[in-house]
Amino acid sequence: MEASSDSFRVGPCIVSPSLNRVRMGDDEVRLEPKVMEVLVALARRPGEVISRQELLGLVWPDTVVTDDAINRSVSALRRVLGDDSRNPRYIETIPKRGYRLIAEVDWRVRGDSLPLQVPILEMAAQVRRGPARARPWMVVSVVAAVAAIGLWAARPSPTVVLTPRPFTFEPGSEAHPAVSPDGHRIAYSRVPEGEDQARIVIGQAGDSGRLVVSSGPGWESAPVWSEDGTRVTFQRFNDGCEVWSVSALGGPPRLVGPCPNSLYADLAAGSDGTFFFNSRASGGDAFRIVRLEQGRLEPVTSPPPGVWGDHDPVMSPGGEWVAFTRSASEGIQDLYVLDLATRTERRLTFDAREIRGGAWRDADTIVFSSNRETGRQQLWQVRPEGGEPWLLPLADDDASHPSFAGGRLAYVHAQRETGIWRKDLDSGELRRVVSSSGWDMHPDLSPDGTMLAFTSNRSGTYEVWMSAADGTGARPLTEIRGGFTSRPRWSPDGARILFASRPDGNADLFLVDVASGTIDRLTHTSWEELGASWSVDGSAVYFSSNEGGLWRGKRMDLTGAGVPSDLGLQGAMGMLEGIDGLYHARMSEAGIWRSSSEGVTQVIDDLDTRDWGSFSVQDSRLVYYRRGAGVASLDMATGTDSVLWVPEFPVPGHDPALAVSADGRWLFLGQRERDETDVMVVDLGGR
Repeated sequence: MEASSDSFRVGPCIVSPSLNRVRMGDDEVRLEPKVMEVLVALARRPGEVISRQELLGLVWPDTVVTDDAINRSVSALRRVLGDDSRNPRYIETIPKRGYRLIAEVDWRVRGDSLPLQVPILEMAAQVRRGPARARPWMVVSVVAAVAAIGLWAARPSPTVVLTPRPFTFEPGSEAHPAVSPDGHRIAYSRVPEGEDQARIVIGQAGDSGRLVVSSGPGWESAPVWSEDGTRVTFQRFNDGCEVWSVSALGGPPRLVGPCPNSLYADLAAGSDGTFFFNSRASGGDAFRIVRLEQGRLEPVTSPPPGVWGDHDPVMSPGGEWVAFTRSASEGIQDLYVLDLATRTERRLTFDAREIRGGAWRDADTIVFSSNRETGRQQLWQVRPEGGEPWLLPLADDDASHPSFAGGRLAYVHAQRETGIWRKDLDSGELRRVVSSSGWDMHPDLSPDGTMLAFTSNRSGTYEVWMSAADGTGARPLTEIRGGFTSRPRWSPDGARILFASRPDGNADLFLVDVASGTIDRLTHTSWEELGASWSVDGSAVYFSSNEGGLWRGKRMDLTGAGVPSDLGLQGAMGMLEGIDGLYHARMSEAGIWRSSSEGVTQVIDDLDTRDWGSFSVQDSRLVYYRRGAGVASLDMATGTDSVLWVPEFPVPGHDPALAVSADGRWLFLGQRERDETDVMVVDLGGR
């Protein structure tokens, strides 16, 4: 196999740009053209730092793209080269500056030559032809060159990248795949396009036929196989949660037992007929992993106070261990493993990033989906005894909920588009004002109605962004590059933006000066502060804190000592100050309440708990998102209400989605225009 005439060497790899090919020995990988252009740009100036802006100009000179294009390209290069961003051998990230290629580069590769062969052979020939008394520097050079070959040979070869293929093709969404013990079948949860119920489906590898094995009321998900592959057990959510089991050949399902207070669809099966899932005892308690055995429930994990709790349990092949995810807050998770015999926990990751499912690849390796490095959901591997995770070399930057069995990997690939739309109530005009290839949510309009703040992950991490009210001129205001940054809120004078972020794992409150970009930290605690808003005069902020394990409303005076005071509002979230009191929602109970000198009264009862941050108070009018109906308006003086806007697309839950202009003319709403997921499969063989 020959190299092209424009080939060059990077470390032990032969790179052929005209062929979009990277070769190491007999292994060959083809790159996307833009990924190859990024590698060539770095290789032309080895050892030099090349800024992101310069790379954009070199590789995308006539195209408007964001830094996300560079993030994806560098991530792809690292997978191909077998590189690690934390201990790089090829590409080094220089924080806030750019990247540099640190591997040796040789542009003298021609024809079918192998790296380093020609220089070494020529050196050896010179030594043989020289006089009997060879010059010492020549001997040293030969030894050094031979040592260099040894060093390159000792470096690990680039890992073969796993190429997935689609297992599902139908319009709609498929999730939570489970590979049968023999690897021949995959069970998964499917929501057909235009429907709102999920069913359990079983498909055969290499066969387009599908068998729907459940048809009960509600939402069915999280299938798991019996050890002999004859039955599939799953969760059914319908005014509560139950565990059901059905034959893999079809037939009537049978009830296994309850899964009360379970929110996340995540079911694991023990080898002794037991099942594990998430549950919480009451609205204020954290989720924990619970074991279901012959109708009896027993908690098996003990999350500390102040965290959201545990979910996504997966059993080790022998049944001695259960790996699970512990959430400190929204989008902030780490991976743990529990010894069921001793009930001792071990923390495996310390990233405080989003985790979407995991699986045991074998008794020595856990695979989990995380955005820990690039902001994209990739599959990572870690030992159950701990240590640094390493990337599974998969040719996909959006992979979640993996399942391994019988030499086969299945996972979920998502195609989602979430943007912010604006409705002009005067003219009726409807337009999408914020869009990208990433996730854009949490809109808030400046007091003068000219600027829009929002949260976006288009740069690879969740940051605060700002644009004109029509979406033009979008630019980032923060570059924290930590955990989830969320819910920006303008100050009454429009000079600052209040937001929550998680650089240390838990959510704290920050202020960013719009003009200078200067960021000030308001809180620095070991618990969570979320759902912050301003007082009407801008002298204080309201927020919710889970100090002590229960959510409570608090107020911080910015002109004084900055010590928060407890408002006595248990469970309060999304507090907003109005002319007649303090309004708030609750995560554990539907509705909106008003707190005033006369006490606490419920104003409405139809704000879903998922939409606690999607309401606005304007004098005597309450505007909120009524799930299943649209954006509603309530005149609190007369008690009359109306629907202002029925959105075309679904509104994601658990993320503040609504903003209203001061004059009430414009409504901004985050919507998910596209939400398709497919099951992908990789035949691993002996890999």
